[in-house]
Amino acid sequence: MSTAIQGLQKILGPDAQPKSEGQAHALELVHTATATRPQIIILGTSSGKSLLFFSIAAMVSYQTVIVVVPFAALVDDLITRARGHQLTCEEWR
Repeated sequence: MSTAIQGLQKILGPDAQPKSEGQAHALELVHTATATRPQIIILGTSSGKSLLFFSIAAMVSYQTVIVVVPFAALVDDLITRARGHQLTCEEWR
């Protein structure tokens, strides 16, 4: 099982699977990222983008995952959802 699927299952449970082929591909990309291979991932509205960084955060220990949110209205929603998945999350101002 790939680390991408493991990360998704840590967030959504043992039976979790990507909701689309695009999300599956994006999960594999973020879980195999390197410092020398920058990535831009574009997914549509409600396609599961948050799960990309939630799954990374669920798989790392003692590391920080930083997410830049361009809309203030989304910050509270993301924090609530992250904490709902038992992830430590806070807003930096």
